[in-house]
Amino acid sequence: MDDLDERLKTRFAQGLAMEVLKPDLSTSEQILRRKIEASGLEIGDFEDEAITFLAQRFSDNIRELEGALNRLLFYIVNMHPTKHITVDIVKEAVQGLINVQEDQGKLSETKIINTVASYYQLSPSQVTGKLRNYQIMIARHVSIYLIRTMLNVPFTKIGSLFGGRDHATIMSSVKKVEDMLKEDEGIKKVISDLKAKLKK
Repeated sequence: MDDLDERLKTRFAQGLAMEVLKPDLSTSEQILRRKIEASGLEIGDFEDEAITFLAQRFSDNIRELEGALNRLLFYIVNMHPTKHITVDIVKEAVQGLINVQEDQGKLSETKIINTVASYYQLSPSQVTGKLRNYQIMIARHVSIYLIRTMLNVPFTKIGSLFGGRDHATIMSSVKKVEDMLKEDEGIKKVISDLKAKLKK
């Protein structure tokens, strides 16, 4: 470094500023699955809905995500030994980190995704993931439409919940459901049924 220009030395000493982005839902789920396997547990023992819940509620940063997973692992080893980890067990384990009871009654992106997934007999990760068969695609469009219309969530944030999809893709999903509602009685009933479930 001695032979470098003083201006360059100053630049190097200051370091490089980089923006650290919040991981999207798909990335958070992948991180959780890898950490679960690294802990010596079977990923098959965890319901998809349980992993999705953790990923959605604790994805502001990796440290927060790890903290929630560690709390869960401690709980299922020391407090509630079990080989089958459901979303209810996850909520019990992390209830000190979030107000789960309030979350259950409050309409949120998570509640909409989980309710739509259950309605179509799918897992939440199928709804938010990459698979493209007809039933999953409809469930995905419906979830996006309901999140947008019931919560007025920005398109970019919805995209991050659905595997990092872009703004235009999310807008297209909303438009597809709006167009279907004009002439498809079946989808009208689906939206009506889901809204009734979500308002309970």
